[in-house]
Amino acid sequence: AGVPGRGPVFAYGSPLARDLERSGARRVKVTFTSLVEELPRITLDTPPAGTRLTVLYAGRLTPEKGIDVLLDAAHLCAGAGVPIRLVLAGDGRLAPALRRHPVIAAGLDVEFTGWLEDGPQLGKVFREADIFVQPSRSEGIP
Repeated sequence: AGVPGRGPVFAYGSPLARDLERSGARRVKVTFTSLVEELPRITLDTPPAGTRLTVLYAGRLTPEKGIDVLLDAAHLCAGAGVPIRLVLAGDGRLAPALRRHPVIAAGLDVEFTGWLEDGPQLGKVFREADIFVQPSRSEGIP
């Protein structure tokens, strides 16, 4: 069965979970694994006709964060008929190259918000997102 409305947000540890909740995320679940196989499987309801699934990334736009992989994955979803809108909340040295990424030129719906301070602005993008993703190649946690 699908998760009605917004699905849960998974956080690596309680400190991150608290930060996400302060920023407006709801239904935060704490996990201590980086193994996708160990995360619960969820499905989302099909977005109503005429709307798009909003996918959020919030963080630095740097190579180790894997935003290029996220853009490619979003493009694959869009090509498979999933109406998708990608919101990239953050800034960094990779921003200019990401804005020129071929999938954006091909028409993928991507919004670059720039850096958002913790608080109302960041909370708003979390509340409006259907999915939050963190496609990092590496993080400072085990």
